[in-house]
Amino acid sequence: MGVDVGRRVNLPVSFIGGSRDMRRRYMDAMSLVQRFGKPDLFIIVTCNPNWPEIKELLKYVDKPQNRPDLLARVFYARLEELKNDIFKRHIFGEVIAYAYVFEFQKRGLPHADFLITLKSKFKITTPAHCDGFISDEFPNKETEAHLYNLRKKKEVIGRLVTVNPTKGERYYLRLLLMNVRTPKQFDNIKTVNGNQAVTFREVAENLGFLYGDHIVEK
Repeated sequence: MGVDVGRRVNLPVSFIGGSRDMRRRYMDAMSLVQRFGKPDLFIIVTCNPNWPEIKELLKYVDKPQNRPDLLARVFYARLEELKNDIFKRHIFGEVIAYAYVFEFQKRGLPHADFLITLKSKFKITTPAHCDGFISDEFPNKETEAHLYNLRKKKEVIGRLVTVNPTKGERYYLRLLLMNVRTPKQFDNIKTVNGNQAVTFREVAENLGFLYGDHIVEK
């Protein structure tokens, strides 16, 4: 009707994704922080189209991006299992409060973000405790063979925006990425004049990027 043109309509809180619904969820999340303190863990979970549950159900020349229904189902099943690991099996410790959001990325893959607050006796208070959950070092081939093999499957070199020199191999890797053109694999960047080095620092020294512990050639 023409009389309804320009009339403002407020969607009820039961409309998922509406302004009232989003405000209610925001206020609920802020009340958790006010009551239990700031979160201890921020966990990101993204669907992987190479998961075996997805690949074994694709037929012929079908591709994961053509089956959003399959991606959503598999991701939801894995997400529920992760929630059981965190909230029932307490892999990070007992949880006192949490909030999470489920969304889809621009490329269509399901994605979830978790904010988790642990009980006081499970708080992360020491570097050793933190190292039990996450590490910024490359897995050791001898002592962490399982993690090393998983990391080796993904040979794409990602982006390291900034790295402190105290981070060791990560710092030297970033130094090489900034100065060596078009590396495609770790083996490529570790090869100097046909000889493959063991560490990234050795490569940086062989290329003349390092004169000492505190000098870098620009």
